[in-house]
Amino acid sequence: SGETPLCNADGECVECLEATDCTDPSASACGDGACGACQTHADCAHLAGTPVCDTAASTCVECLSEDDCALGEDKFVCAPDTKTCTDTEFRSR
Repeated sequence: SGETPLCNADGECVECLEATDCTDPSASACGDGACGACQTHADCAHLAGTPVCDTAASTCVECLSEDDCALGEDKFVCAPDTKTCTDTEFRSR
């Protein structure tokens, strides 16, 4: 985004000090004061709607598999085209 609203310990203005300062799913990780693409699920953990890192697309998504769509004992289908959880219950074969 190019904005530098935060100041680090050295008095330099930066885009982020920690991952929670980065709220864009396509730039959720904080490194060297700048928000960037996710590399692990931990880089997306602070984003409630998109907690999973799709490393192939370098962006945070809702799901990559049905395991990401678990709600208690129930699992729901992860739509591969949108990488979102559906309301269709997953039935293992």
